[in-house]
Amino acid sequence: MTIKQAQQFHELAQSLSFDSAIELPTAVGFCMLIRRQCLRSTGALDEAAFGPGYGEENDFCMRAANLGWKNVLCGNCFVYHQGSVSFGESQKQLAKKALETLNR
Repeated sequence: MTIKQAQQFHELAQSLSFDSAIELPTAVGFCMLIRRQCLRSTGALDEAAFGPGYGEENDFCMRAANLGWKNVLCGNCFVYHQGSVSFGESQKQLAKKALETLNR
C-alpha cells in the first residue's frame, strides 16, 4: 500500500459516521490508545512473559476486560501497518510461543 492509498482510506474512514463504539475482544498492539487509569489498574504489558512481538496486547486486553474496561474500535480513523515485517523469519515462532503463553 502506498502513502497516498493509506491517506485515501483515512479520508474515507473520516467521512463515515460511527456514532457508537464497537466493542472488540482485543486491540492491536501497534495501534492502541490506553487510558492512564486503565494502565494503572491493569498494570503494564507483560514483557517478561511475552517478550517482543506477539501476545502481550491480547493478555493486557483480557486483564483490562476482567477489571471492567472495554476495548473499542475508533471507527473513523485508518492506520496503516505493514504486518509481519518487524520480526522477519522469527515471526511464526514468536506468534506460536505467544499463543501457547496465552493459552496457559
